[in-house]
Amino acid sequence: MLTNKGKKRSTKTKKNSSKKVVSFASVEGNNDLLTTILLLLSPKPLFRCKLVCKRWQSLISDPKFASFWRLKTPSLGGLFVNRFWRKDNTSFKYFYISFTDNGLIHSLKGLQNPYGEGVVILNSCGGLLLCRTMKKERTINPICKYYVSNPTTNQFIALPEITYYILTQHRYGDAADFLHMTLAFDYSVSSHFKVIHVCSDRRPRAENFEIGIYSSETNLWKHLTCQISNSAVSRVDFNNGVFVNRAIFWPAYKSETSIYFDLDTESLHPYPMPSKRREAMYFGSLKDRLYYIRSKKGSRLDVFELEKDYSSWCCKYKIYEFPEMNFSQINFLTLISGDENRYLVICTQPAGMVLSINLDDSSYTNLCKLLLRPSDIKELSETCGSAVHYLSENPFWIGSRLDI
Repeated sequence: MLTNKGKKRSTKTKKNSSKKVVSFASVEGNNDLLTTILLLLSPKPLFRCKLVCKRWQSLISDPKFASFWRLKTPSLGGLFVNRFWRKDNTSFKYFYISFTDNGLIHSLKGLQNPYGEGVVILNSCGGLLLCRTMKKERTINPICKYYVSNPTTNQFIALPEITYYILTQHRYGDAADFLHMTLAFDYSVSSHFKVIHVCSDRRPRAENFEIGIYSSETNLWKHLTCQISNSAVSRVDFNNGVFVNRAIFWPAYKSETSIYFDLDTESLHPYPMPSKRREAMYFGSLKDRLYYIRSKKGSRLDVFELEKDYSSWCCKYKIYEFPEMNFSQINFLTLISGDENRYLVICTQPAGMVLSINLDDSSYTNLCKLLLRPSDIKELSETCGSAVHYLSENPFWIGSRLDI
């Protein structure tokens, strides 16, 4: 009897399961059904699906698909935090804090790169990293190599060498000190990225403002020369450029105004700064808006948001100090987005505790603890935002394989 019941049950199960089976052919031939399934995938499985066939690659590479996927599948990614390094040392080291692994920390001795040399992260945008390598030999004009990397897919694109006016004329210092680069990429708009560099000549009476634009679509640099007075850019921090809404914004400290570069019109424009007296603890973008964070007497953090017309700033959030967090002892802070909320990630010193604060309800979560040396703490406190790079996972961009 048990055998008969077992057979009967087995037949019934088989019958029911046959009703639920959907053939590959029916999925393959139905764009709507295939899109619905692909939208449910996390970054790395979705990237592997791009390699199945040209049709799937075309579907996933469509900016409209990328836009829908980003809304349905928010990717937290993680943070690259640089440890202590000297300018004459190319052995840069990083911590990587993974938000997808509940704060799991990876200590990276050095980032993998196609040149086998030390590498420093200059900028992050849309899941890509803009990196620079430099040979250890110190010369008047050292050879710098730049490339854009996608850690999610382990791929990269090397940028063509930059050789023109500013690099040949500066004979009194490190050319890399005058070359400031910012990455611009939004995969919901285009599968191509741009890199904007500024050659800032801060010598008295200098009026030439050199801008270069690299496009991955053409693999070429385009050079522009803008006439602008030295006083207009003397307090602008070109090292911390931020891409948002088709423009590159640079902060200015101890100044009422700064400048931004419109990528569509290829022109410079002024915009106001929220504070003339205080330097920003954070200057960056989140969900297509620009943010500026400053400390108020060490007991409060004011989070400013730039209006959509770039005319003024509003104080969007005020975060007050609590027992676990002393705002006068912050190693670094940054903004990230997850699900429908905005989060402020803070690392305190000297304990190295990393916390995530929900800006909407002020609740917080302990993420992890970094084992920081005194030299690490000193470096982070001096560089603050520029030492931290937020990386979301991006399965949409394909370059060359990074086989190390």
